[in-house]
Amino acid sequence: MAFLLTDTKGSLKVIISRDSALDPSCFSEEVDGKTAFEKYTSTLDEKFLKFREGKEPTRFHLRKVLDYKSQLHIRNMQISIEGTGKKMVQKVNFNFMVEEVRRSLVDIENPPGVSNVLEYKKAADSYANEDLISFLDQLGVVQELYNIRLNFLNQAGEDLDLVKKN
Repeated sequence: MAFLLTDTKGSLKVIISRDSALDPSCFSEEVDGKTAFEKYTSTLDEKFLKFREGKEPTRFHLRKVLDYKSQLHIRNMQISIEGTGKKMVQKVNFNFMVEEVRRSLVDIENPPGVSNVLEYKKAADSYANEDLISFLDQLGVVQELYNIRLNFLNQAGEDLDLVKKN
């Protein structure tokens, strides 16, 4: 058996739960035993979402697969060892989630006609600007983007043929 990656290019378009364009019914109506929003996060299929009349959501575009250097950098951020000898302690650093979102975010698609929009900017290293990510992190958006991307990619291996068994 071999695993074939069939769709690693491009980006995922993600709508977060706090988006004011979402109809509240997305969080109470059930689809296949999940709320409509939970079903959306596992498929990223907007057909499961309802929007308020005349409203459009903000869409965050996230890379499906990070480049090798980014993956290595993020893995190295996850765990640190402090101390010496018998007093060495292994610590988990959750800041890696912020860096993973920074390196996977490629664009922000704002609805037309909305003022005070989030503006996507690149940093010198060609990933998302640190000020933007810091702002999103303070709003709690980074954690949700990380979780939705991870959930989708974990589901995608089986449900969406990102990985095919040969």
